[in-house]
Amino acid sequence: MNRMTSADKQRDLIFYLLDNDSYVTSNEIADTLNISTKTVYRIISKINKESNKQVIYSHRGLGYKVMNVDMLRSMSNSEKDMQSISPVERRNRVLKRLLLSSPRFIQEESLWEEYYVGDSVRTLDKKVMRTILLKFNLKLETTNNGYKITGNELSIRNALKDLVNDKNIVDLTQIVDNKNFKQKYDVNFVTRQIEFIEDRLGIKIPYPYNINLFTHLYILLSRYRESKTALKKIIVKRNIETDDQLLNISKEVIQNISIYLGINIDNKEIYYVYEYLSSSSFNGQNILKTEPDDEVINITKSLVSEVYRRLGVKNYDHEIISDKLEKHIRPLLNRLKNNIKINNNLLEQIKLEYGDILDAVAKGTSVIQQEYHLNNIDENEAGYITLYFAQDIEENRRKVNALIMCATGIGTSQLLKTKVHNSFPEIKIVDVIGTNELNGLDISKVDLIISTIVPNKPVKVPIVLVSSLFTEKDKSLLHKRIKEIIN
Repeated sequence: MNRMTSADKQRDLIFYLLDNDSYVTSNEIADTLNISTKTVYRIISKINKESNKQVIYSHRGLGYKVMNVDMLRSMSNSEKDMQSISPVERRNRVLKRLLLSSPRFIQEESLWEEYYVGDSVRTLDKKVMRTILLKFNLKLETTNNGYKITGNELSIRNALKDLVNDKNIVDLTQIVDNKNFKQKYDVNFVTRQIEFIEDRLGIKIPYPYNINLFTHLYILLSRYRESKTALKKIIVKRNIETDDQLLNISKEVIQNISIYLGINIDNKEIYYVYEYLSSSSFNGQNILKTEPDDEVINITKSLVSEVYRRLGVKNYDHEIISDKLEKHIRPLLNRLKNNIKINNNLLEQIKLEYGDILDAVAKGTSVIQQEYHLNNIDENEAGYITLYFAQDIEENRRKVNALIMCATGIGTSQLLKTKVHNSFPEIKIVDVIGTNELNGLDISKVDLIISTIVPNKPVKVPIVLVSSLFTEKDKSLLHKRIKEIIN
């Protein structure tokens, strides 16, 4: 016979109370459910605590009675809800609970009781969790049927950050309804801290840096509340002046958190918040009014040359693209040095629209990493860099002057003109002509002729022969020729 779990006992107690309109004593409940009176007290206390109100009322001499039927019914449906979640979500929830409580032990029954899973599933969960933790140099330890996670505090927070699914959040207002941030008082408090920072800097912190900073502060609150564990060690990567604006703001934020939690916060946290701020890009605004150093200038110069070489772009203004990109490279280098990761909600769209540029950036950054001994520049970072090159190419794209030529210059040629215009905005169509109009026409300022027919005499301008239907093959040929002309 299978032993009843704590969740089984709670479910049966809820059903029993819902079936009774009057008071029932702890002895009656215990005898009916074959549990101890001590277990009855514990379960009812747990239900009331989790509900943040007295769902089950206790009256001396009479026993227990349900005061909020709707809430208790919703709790009785929890078994169905928990069984419907995926194995990945279940493991992530257990893992988050262990990480937040580290280095305290949690009993196995307490970790899995709400999910209604057997020993074989629990064994698999533990195996998968150990594999995940290994990536962060963390260990899942066990003793006396209890579990805890051990390792560096920074690694614990990085693991928590990885488990928090904030990838689809692009605005702080979306966090209020996000199930990954359950403590709504903390959500409101951290939001006020972000607003405080923005007010002090006189700017709006853009996505994804606002979300990144929010998640860091939320995890900081959660760790201190659950275990009061501070960072053991943090290395400040560069000299910080005492009047540094970002450092002073970081101090005030940590002071606010200390007051909010009612406990002392380790001063190391100041520098960690500072690193997040100094690793943020403020829409090109130079908050600290510092000039780019030699490292930033050299890396930017090398990256621009490497990317445009791979794209085959020769005619570009190095100073314009470098000036814009340098403002992004400085905080990027800070992120790499501090192992701060950012999400990129636009990545899939960037792949779709600027796939060739993203590929060149990915290969270019790989070369730069080795040349300057940098940490890995991941796909999210490469995506943001890609946008700088895409903007530069769009703004400086030279228009290609083209003639549309068909047998008569009417009908199909007008249709072809529309199709070319819609597919190639970089083409400026100077005229639509018939083949008989080519003789004597000044084509000195024409870069290209797009024709459905071979001209009756040689011309010095490149010609791309296409069908009047303007197929995908025609577009590919035209794209290739335009690239040759522009470069």
